Amino acid sequence: AMISCYGENDGEINTTVSGGIGPYEYEWLPNGETSANLNGVESGMYILRVTDELECEVIDSIEVKDPLPLTTELYAYDPSCYNYSDGRITLIPRGGTVSGNYNIYWPELDIYGQEADSLSAGAYNVTITDLNNCRVDTSAELFEPDSIYIIKEITDPDCPDIFNGVISIQVN
Repeated sequence: AMISCYGENDGEINTTVSGGIGPYEYEWLPNGETSANLNGVESGMYILRVTDELECEVIDSIEVKDPLPLTTELYAYDPSCYNYSDGRITLIPRGGTVSGNYNIYWPELDIYGQEADSLSAGAYNVTITDLNNCRVDTSAELFEPDSIYIIKEITDPDCPDIFNGVISIQVN
């Protein structure tokens, strides 16, 4: 009776009734359905009352559960210097229908896996799916530090034997 993806309403409840004298009447609470099986149910508690031809009844319940939400932790490491391509993004997916079995795709890079490396500054999208094709999309942006440049200023001395010249260097 499990739901395929967190928050969906595609659960099913299938019943098998034996004993008593048929035909049987079915009543589901809280929705009032009168069929033996339910389709398209959301998470929650469902109570079934089955009554046979002699009006003997049995009541049972079942809980339909959502799987854990599919989420991810994302760690982004910016390039170390201006115009370098040594950035990295690491994902740690969690939850979903079968924890630990994920398909992780980076469309801009056309690669699969938990980590993308050798990255320059920019935005990167990633799609994570689990075994039931439940999906979460996320993105990260890497930033590069400013470029380094030198400003130099030279003032020549007034005369050859006068030591009043100046060399000024500023690194930005």
